[in-house]
Amino acid sequence: MNSVTVASEIHRYRLPFAWHRSSKRLRYSVVALVIAAEPHLMRCSTAECLSPHLNSRAQFYAELAYAQAKDSSNPATSPLNTPAERVPNPREVPQEVGTVQEEVRDLSVAELASRSELADNPHSPDALAHLAQILSQEKKYAPAIRYWREATALDPGGKQLQLSLAVALSDNGDTAAAIKTLQTLTIQHPQFEPAFFSLASILCRTADYSNGIIAYRSALALQPTDDIARKSLIKALLSSQQFTEAIQQLDIYLRHLPVDAEGHYLLGKAYGQRNEGEDAEREFKRAVGIDPKLQDAEYSLGAELLAAGRAEEAASHLQSSIALKPDDSKAHFQLSRAYRALHRPEDASHEGELAQSLKQTEIKNDRRDFLRDEAESLAHLDKLREAMAVYNEALALNPHDARLLYDTALIADRLKEQTTEREYLTRAEQSDKMLAVVHNQIAVLDTRQGDLPHATIELNSALTIDPTYAEALSNLGVVLAQRGDLKQAQSYFRRATEINPEYEQAHMNLGLVLAGDGQIEEAQREIQKVLLIDPGNSLARQIGSQIAASLHPTEKR
Repeated sequence: MNSVTVASEIHRYRLPFAWHRSSKRLRYSVVALVIAAEPHLMRCSTAECLSPHLNSRAQFYAELAYAQAKDSSNPATSPLNTPAERVPNPREVPQEVGTVQEEVRDLSVAELASRSELADNPHSPDALAHLAQILSQEKKYAPAIRYWREATALDPGGKQLQLSLAVALSDNGDTAAAIKTLQTLTIQHPQFEPAFFSLASILCRTADYSNGIIAYRSALALQPTDDIARKSLIKALLSSQQFTEAIQQLDIYLRHLPVDAEGHYLLGKAYGQRNEGEDAEREFKRAVGIDPKLQDAEYSLGAELLAAGRAEEAASHLQSSIALKPDDSKAHFQLSRAYRALHRPEDASHEGELAQSLKQTEIKNDRRDFLRDEAESLAHLDKLREAMAVYNEALALNPHDARLLYDTALIADRLKEQTTEREYLTRAEQSDKMLAVVHNQIAVLDTRQGDLPHATIELNSALTIDPTYAEALSNLGVVLAQRGDLKQAQSYFRRATEINPEYEQAHMNLGLVLAGDGQIEEAQREIQKVLLIDPGNSLARQIGSQIAASLHPTEKR
């Protein structure tokens, strides 16, 4: 890739700017340009099943995460016997800008305080765990794992530390390592219920229901009143078609929680699978009566009534099911059957066509998602040509998927095929003008090709969409600095570090422009912040040494 000439005031230090592009995997360092990676984003997360018994300053965070694990609405702890919906990638979930900014700032304040604590106690497992937990909450799993590993090395017997490490590994996509860590933990601490619960949840998420069931049973043996573990066991039993034991467990569960709508729905499913229609209908009706918005129960009740020959009643519940979930192909299909039984051929034909269209879309989307996952795996292994081919196969199913186009552009970027990269980015922008990452990446490409005015336009577009986009703020600061406007560049770098104090490149850039503006001591402080975030950052050490040398030019180096 071409290097970018920096402003002369900065260039006298012979230091590179840190430039952020929207790559997801790698970090590149070149003479005049540093391209930093986006934080890794998880496709789905396990519940953070941490022990509530930590005797450390991280206790609050551990208790909070453990409570989240016991949230019955958490899909990660709830394997279903029906096809599970794809868990959205966080990068695909739009968030309220103001809320995100407030959360980021709150967490980052805690993070900086924790880093300061760690600087004072670099060999304290407690301080390492405290920082790792905050990083996990911020979804910065890779650095969190590093600190969890350091903490466990200092305290090998710390079961809470090992559990937290396993959770972070799972959240970062390393399921095999997470399972291995938890299996070892259950052997070393056979009375530690959270380890069994976490192990079971991860196993069931990988569809290993037989071993997941064993682990859930162990968790319940240690804590028989744990309703969340029991419901999770029930869902795993249903998924593995062990209906008799599922009914037995549901009987225990519903005696304790008689108005749990999902419990009655699950019991209805178990009876239905055993062809006990009257019992299934009774439980589905109870579920709907408790929670009329439980779509699965409405659909299942409609299907059960239709099977019993009561088409008019069935149609009513199927219509309610579709109102709750309009794109459910199964519900439209069953409603089509109900209309035919009621001698309403036009309505039946309409619902049948809708069902067929939705089913084809579901199949296409499932195939697209499978291909996306396969391409990401290949890219992670640096098999870039193969990844590009798979991405293009996915795009053939949906040529206007802006996110897919953007991901494909990043592969072209890594292959250094700028013309191809721009083609995909242009198509992505045409498909969805509100993707800030696309505008940011176009700006990176523009800058590489020397078009700073257009890069400025694209970065402003990205920041109009998301004013808290720290990477775009830093990149705009780089463009302004390269155009000689160091004062304005400083303001953008500062905003980037305010939004994300963990952002090494923004601190580095701010240090550079401060040095170029003659503010040497403040520049040195910014570089020290980089080293506080990542003590192994050799580039920051080089920059720090050169800035320090300018403070003491007569000293021998």
